[in-house]
Amino acid sequence: MEERSLHINVLELKAALFSLKMFSKDLCNARVLLRLDNTTAIAYISRMGGVQFPLLNAIAFEFWQYCESKSLMVFASYVHSADNVVADGESRTQGEETE
Repeated sequence: MEERSLHINVLELKAALFSLKMFSKDLCNARVLLRLDNTTAIAYISRMGGVQFPLLNAIAFEFWQYCESKSLMVFASYVHSADNVVADGESRTQGEETE
């Protein structure tokens, strides 16, 4: 509930962080390609933070701390929403357990 009021850019960057943590549990010393459809999230990952939005910077800092702890080199690139049909559709589906 507390995340409902967060800006979409914050949610997208958090999603990138959670995805990275989830799918890299067993990775170490590796290169990872993230394909995102949010240019702000890509910018904060690629630039290792920013100064305009403190919350985005804090998430980016956590992102890169995690990468450093696992020796991960992450590259973020843009995927157009039209080419991301499956993931985009899944993100808009409401499960039975939600209101």
